[in-house]
Amino acid sequence: MDTPSIVIITDSIDLSRALTRHIRCALREQCTCFFSTYETRSRLSREAFDVADLFVLELFRSYGYRLRAEGLLVGGNLMGHGKRCLIMSSLSRGDALGLRVYWDLSSVDSLGNRVRSMLQDGANHASEIAQLRDEFARHCFTPAHHHPDFSG
Repeated sequence: MDTPSIVIITDSIDLSRALTRHIRCALREQCTCFFSTYETRSRLSREAFDVADLFVLELFRSYGYRLRAEGLLVGGNLMGHGKRCLIMSSLSRGDALGLRVYWDLSSVDSLGNRVRSMLQDGANHASEIAQLRDEFARHCFTPAHHHPDFSG
């Protein structure tokens, strides 16, 4: 496998940086990582999106006092364009859900191992997005000042 390219997008630049360091360490620096926040993702180059082998997306984005399942909605759009995505959060439902596209603190594998296996897998597991939408339906709302999600 060539050196994989990973795009990491979260609600916080500090979390994006920390995940970038963690993933690079887990993959022994054998990857190229781009990172951003949901608010600034439009600043990522088109090339970063085009060459990405995997998108790691934080499940939630804060809209005032509400949490929107931004990672799930953006991930669904990206998967619809053939991209692979891993939705991650700090919840503890991963073990019970058992979905390849979702990782959290209760998942049976580590984040690094999940990223590695998603890169080797080749499939995008888009069918699992519907299950996640059901699980997090109350967080799939349209914000008051809606902007279009990235759609490829």
